[in-house]
Amino acid sequence: MASGPAILVTAFEPFGPIRGHVPGLRGNRSRDILGQLTADNELANQLTFEVLPVSAAACTRLEDRLSEGPSGVLLMGEALLSSIRLEPRAYDPDAQIGPLRLPGARWRTSAFAKEIAADMAARGVSTASGIDTYYCNRAYWHALGWSERLNGRPAVFFHVGPRSNLEWQTSLVKEALVRMRRTVVASA
Repeated sequence: MASGPAILVTAFEPFGPIRGHVPGLRGNRSRDILGQLTADNELANQLTFEVLPVSAAACTRLEDRLSEGPSGVLLMGEALLSSIRLEPRAYDPDAQIGPLRLPGARWRTSAFAKEIAADMAARGVSTASGIDTYYCNRAYWHALGWSERLNGRPAVFFHVGPRSNLEWQTSLVKEALVRMRRTVVASA
């Protein structure tokens, strides 16, 4: 990958009451992938990393990291029923009551997700929107707002499942990061 400002890659801490009580659900798969990326010496020097809490503080921490000026951002969260899913959009978190999204809620779309969707789908990645009203959506909403304010710096979100092959998921995330770096270099 070329030099330049680093791409920010985020994951979430473990969450939910079943963590630690169901075999195979002891951490957060997004954090597992983040660990794989930090161990890749060739790739890691082009990235910065952040593990976000599963709370309202996630958006504050994300905004702090985005203010440092990364060239792009790739966010990851865990979805128990997914293998890996590319999220095309985020919904306005102010247009929800508890876990329910209100009809007519605004959304923001990721131009970068649209750019890589066909290639990702060909590799087995779901591209059907499944983002919920949880902290994943809130963080993605903030990242897409950042992207809009900075004339389209790439931002994308992947949901990853805990029961899929970690190496396969990591290879797809790496592919997206390489594509993101190319997009950043081409637009510079």
